[in-house]
Amino acid sequence: EARNRLASWTDDKIKDVVEELVAIGEKPSHPGGLDAWPFGGVAMRNPDLPPPAIVRKPKPRSWEKTLQAATLLHTELSAYNAWGLSTETRALHLKVAEGLVELIPGEMAFNRDWFLTVAYIYHGSNLSVSLHYLEEVARRFPDDAEILLATGVTNETAAAFEKDRGMIRDAETFYRRALQADSDLEEAHLRLGKVLQERGGNRAEEAIRELEWIVKHSSDPYLLYLANLFLGDLHKREKRFNRAVECYRAAVESEPRWQTAHISLSYSLRAAGDGAAAREVMQKALRLPVHDTDYVDGYRLYALGQLNRVPQMLDELRRGIME
Repeated sequence: EARNRLASWTDDKIKDVVEELVAIGEKPSHPGGLDAWPFGGVAMRNPDLPPPAIVRKPKPRSWEKTLQAATLLHTELSAYNAWGLSTETRALHLKVAEGLVELIPGEMAFNRDWFLTVAYIYHGSNLSVSLHYLEEVARRFPDDAEILLATGVTNETAAAFEKDRGMIRDAETFYRRALQADSDLEEAHLRLGKVLQERGGNRAEEAIRELEWIVKHSSDPYLLYLANLFLGDLHKREKRFNRAVECYRAAVESEPRWQTAHISLSYSLRAAGDGAAAREVMQKALRLPVHDTDYVDGYRLYALGQLNRVPQMLDELRRGIME
């Protein structure tokens, strides 16, 4: 029955992996069966395909690949509350996934990416779990710039929720370490500048240097938007409104759909004495489709932290299994 249900999955390679898991007795515990299990958070079932009478025999696959597939299966079941599983059951699936990772021989790249992915997933629901997995992967890869950056982001996010100034200092430390490991890591420059801005005091000039590094070196509209937005905030705080206007205009040019920079630009134009331009910009801001279901401002994306990386990381893990 399970094999027949697998026939409705559209990705043949995913069928190969899961069929092999069925053969060795490993299967997801979703009560709807295998055809209700979404691999990578996206349902792969195609109800328009009639179930064929025969499911082809799976191709030979290494034991390492099977362990990797089982690890991802349990990770998915633990991470997303789409199956009505209890908190205890989901925690058990995560423990199983972690145990399976340790069984994979000679797969340090997979192990590293798995720990990072789990940390990214839990960034949105349990920051302490996220930090636990980051600490574990950092112990194994102490000089990895991406891991150091992710640990900084998690500390920065936790500091905002916990109102913990110690964690914001920790975030600064991790961003500096990330840049020591990779001086061209753009997001580390951006986030170091933002953290220095948040910490205040005599850190404003260094914050400006970090954010201007992004403006000079990056071609990513998202990073350019945020760097100019944060630069505008720094200048506005010091009542340099004309300079703030320049930065906010640059942010709007980088990404015209996002409202935050429009509103900040309007405020600074009014403070600089140009009320007519301020009203015009505010009218544009109010016409933006902020109530659309798929609208997310860049500032909100920044606050989401590592959640933005989850789909990409899961895709990379999947591709490694399917090769």
